[in-house]
Amino acid sequence: MTEDQFKTIKADEIQKKIIDEFAVIISKEISVTKMAVKGYLWRSLRKWQKQHEMGLIETEAGAGSSPDERINQAKEILEIFETQINKTFKDDSDALHTGVINALNHYKKNYAYR
Repeated sequence: MTEDQFKTIKADEIQKKIIDEFAVIISKEISVTKMAVKGYLWRSLRKWQKQHEMGLIETEAGAGSSPDERINQAKEILEIFETQINKTFKDDSDALHTGVINALNHYKKNYAYR
């Protein structure tokens, strides 16, 4: 992902923190660097935003959603991530899925009820 592509991603500080934490959690499970995982997560967030026609304002407003809605949104983003990274790193699909589940559980515990 290029510098210009990163500029098109709309994220607030909490979302940036969540992406960073997801990258740490997932990269512990698979043989892909944290930086690469983070890049795929950013791509997944951007793809999700486009699918839902959302920018930063709408994404921040989504933080006012119910915990169940936020969990579903995080799950959708992680599903996009898992699909994208599985296309490149097919050997780690079970480990990747474990990392995604761990990231979603982390989100539920630490961010869904904010």
